[in-house]
Amino acid sequence: MSHCEVVRLLKLFPIGLFCLFVACGGGGSNSQQPARSLNYVNPPGTGFRLEVEPATNNTNHLMLNLVGPGGQAIQGIAFTLTSTLTQFTWGNPGGTDPYAKAGTALTLGAIPLFKTKRPTGADGDLQVGIFQTGAMATTLGNHPIVSVALDFPANSTLISGTQLTLGSKDAQFLDGQRNAQSITIAVGTLTAQ
Repeated sequence: MSHCEVVRLLKLFPIGLFCLFVACGGGGSNSQQPARSLNYVNPPGTGFRLEVEPATNNTNHLMLNLVGPGGQAIQGIAFTLTSTLTQFTWGNPGGTDPYAKAGTALTLGAIPLFKTKRPTGADGDLQVGIFQTGAMATTLGNHPIVSVALDFPANSTLISGTQLTLGSKDAQFLDGQRNAQSITIAVGTLTAQ
């Protein structure tokens, strides 16, 4: 092989290698990354809703605060959160109850009515009830009524970007005259990251 032929092959080789690289799918990976944390996007609106505690977003221990419409008179609230326990578990938000933490919106009084329950056979449901006693109705502002925590398992096989199941049902609150009012609690988008 002459010197001219070697030079010509070397000039063609990078182009040929590049074409082979692109044709074989090089330059990108088809494998997706495993998820390691939870991301939550707040729902729009100003009614009763679950909002993320910003410092916990994109971590494996996500805190969600139930907040209500500003100016609403309230004595208490009861609701059920729904999920699929293979995606995440209910964590301890740091209060006296293992599954929920009383916020500062209500004055619970000397004998607080605050309870959570994990119903048997209800997959990932979490029932929460919190009511103030011995006090006039509270007018809601920016403070959380109650907080819950979601823990993402370290051994999860979910792929980053997977949308997770989180919902609300059977929600009612006691208004300023202690009348039960059915409500919808808005839930945002929960994603494994």
